[in-house]
Amino acid sequence: MRGYADIAAGWFGQTAALHTLTWEKFRESTTREYAESSWGHLHRSHHLTIERSVARLGYAPSCEPEAAILESVRWLIHHDRLKVRRPLIGCA
Repeated sequence: MRGYADIAAGWFGQTAALHTLTWEKFRESTTREYAESSWGHLHRSHHLTIERSVARLGYAPSCEPEAAILESVRWLIHHDRLKVRRPLIGCA
């Protein structure tokens, strides 16, 4: 996740400012809903891969994960679902 944060911050001409928190501190700093959702992601600790799809089906993704996320961020901004302080920069 730190890697994605660095990439996404760069889209806005920033560097990611990340701070490590204990789980207890994080829970205190957010709503119960966000804490429960975050715990669900952490608890499952997914590690996903497309290797089997590549080997068995010859699957070839049309874009890298970072490009897919950027496309989603652009959509959210364009449809007023994500408010940003700075425009995206240097993103083809």
